[in-house]
Amino acid sequence: MRSLVRSVSLRCVPSLVLVLAAGCAAAESGRATVSPRQINALACPTSTRCLAVDNGGDAVQTQDARTLQPPWRTTSVEPRHRLVALSCPTINLCVTVDARGAVLVSRDPFAGRPRWHKAALPAVAQGVSCPSVTMCVLADYYGSVTTTLDPRARRPTWETHRVAPGSRAHQRGCVSPSTSKATSSAASIPSDKTPTGRWYATRDCA
Repeated sequence: MRSLVRSVSLRCVPSLVLVLAAGCAAAESGRATVSPRQINALACPTSTRCLAVDNGGDAVQTQDARTLQPPWRTTSVEPRHRLVALSCPTINLCVTVDARGAVLVSRDPFAGRPRWHKAALPAVAQGVSCPSVTMCVLADYYGSVTTTLDPRARRPTWETHRVAPGSRAHQRGCVSPSTSKATSSAASIPSDKTPTGRWYATRDCA
């Protein structure tokens, strides 16, 4: 049987480590099936709240992640569309991208009925990082990054920057709003506080 285990976006907070594989989550020694589909990304903005996205366009979230058998609730975000990446800098902002060129933003991702707002992208993104509620960076398959300084706005302003034409900028981590990096023909902002600053390509992000 072919294993469904694959690497996923993962953010860990103190006292909490979650490992996702084939739709399952394990917290310490506990294990629970949280989605019948493959989970592609996970974000935990606090030590108790975690949200994951799957291949069927759903988001599954818990507000009690530190228990051995936390309850998980499913919300449809983009029906029948694969969600490939996720970033949640706080409990008041989550950003995900699908495999068809859209970005979806929620300002209440842990609400009983969270609302997700959709916007089209110029290209299919495969990575997203939001180091704060005032900055998000997406990377696509074609060497470009798309950025916004107002992700919590009802209609965020997204701008695309050509970084490394002909190469893929993979999932990246943004440590702070003033430092943004991507791997494999990486993109970074060395000292500018805005994502509209000068982007340049690097070989790695060590």
